[in-house]
Amino acid sequence: MKEAVRSVQQSLAGLEWVAAVPGHFLHVSAPPRAEEWRDVAPFTIIYRGVNCFHDAAIVEAHPEPDAPFPPSPFLPHLSIGYFRRAERPDALRDALLPHRDVELGSGLVEEVVVCDVPVAKSRFFEPWLVVDRIRLFG
Repeated sequence: MKEAVRSVQQSLAGLEWVAAVPGHFLHVSAPPRAEEWRDVAPFTIIYRGVNCFHDAAIVEAHPEPDAPFPPSPFLPHLSIGYFRRAERPDALRDALLPHRDVELGSGLVEEVVVCDVPVAKSRFFEPWLVVDRIRLFG
């Protein structure tokens, strides 16, 4: 999956205003509280649907239906690039469109790392404070 993500990130390389998320920092954002993960069995996430938010290029993360992700409108996702500044969407759309319907792989979630995340973009890649690690056993 990381190799497929790198391929998508390479298509963004010409957009100097997009900062690629380093491979060692790839993660799926999931806002439930730590206690909601305690009795969860390992589950699979499928990565497909390259998309974007107002400040990031993402890959949609599609967990199994019984995974404890919040309901819509939350979209489980893997951020692959953050925008350094606002730009017209044309070049970004052109770069992402060929990957829109590509499945990038899947992964088994066996551990959840709960982190305290800095919210300022200027500090985003600083080390996060790990609050808890939860092995999924179900």
